Amino acid sequence: MEQKTIWSETSIGVSDAQLPLLAAFLCRIFQNDMFSAKYLDWLYNKNPFGNAICITVYKENQIIGHIAGLPREYSNGMEGSYKGFLAVNTSVDRRFLKFRIFNDLIKALINEKDSRGYEFILGIPNRNALNGWLKRGKALYLGKLNLYFSLFIFPTPSNNILTFTKQNEMQIWLSTDPFHKRKSRDCILNSKFSFFPFWFFSIISFLKKDGHNSNSSRSLIFGFIGKEPPKTPALRLPDFLKPAPLHVILIAEKQEVFSFFSKSEIQAKDFDAL
Repeated sequence: MEQKTIWSETSIGVSDAQLPLLAAFLCRIFQNDMFSAKYLDWLYNKNPFGNAICITVYKENQIIGHIAGLPREYSNGMEGSYKGFLAVNTSVDRRFLKFRIFNDLIKALINEKDSRGYEFILGIPNRNALNGWLKRGKALYLGKLNLYFSLFIFPTPSNNILTFTKQNEMQIWLSTDPFHKRKSRDCILNSKFSFFPFWFFSIISFLKKDGHNSNSSRSLIFGFIGKEPPKTPALRLPDFLKPAPLHVILIAEKQEVFSFFSKSEIQAKDFDAL
């Protein structure tokens, strides 16, 4: 094993010099042009809860693996709040899978969680990464995310909504995403979906439980991402139309934390894909 030429670096945020190198790596691994230096700067260095914890693995000077933990704090109502990480952009160059880099990235992020006294790591892996989180990270499975859509009808979530403790700051931050170009009004976020214009199709996320207001957004078709269908009539996108279905996993030691997340909806606003 080429231990001498493979090494890792942990940073708080990403430097200006490193941003384009990391952007090029993520674009190549995920085959997605959303990972621009501008987008990563917003995601990793502008977060209201603090800069991301970035763990990057190199072979000599070439990036071959990466994971980032975005600090988050969710309110659980009268009982208090929970601090933790949203794990994003977990990636390994296929040529180096034999070196168990995926395992090392997960372990390193868990160590960062523990050293800060955080209570959870929330992840939204695709099918390819799911087994790694469940087997090697000992993560708990919370369910699969589905896309529901309805014509003219504004969706109403069935489950509790994850509420940020820095609600106003997060609403402003999420609405300044340089790639997804969200619109924000009345504690509701609209995400542009693919090449569709907002007036035709948009993905809805709610920032608080009483934020449902059908007058705040005008689209012909409303989309809603969640573990459960909305209360309002909606159709689910069939599985065969999903190129890479997303799943929800959680690493947490306390039963109360698991219960909190298992009973809460995971919306588009709760991860970086939409």
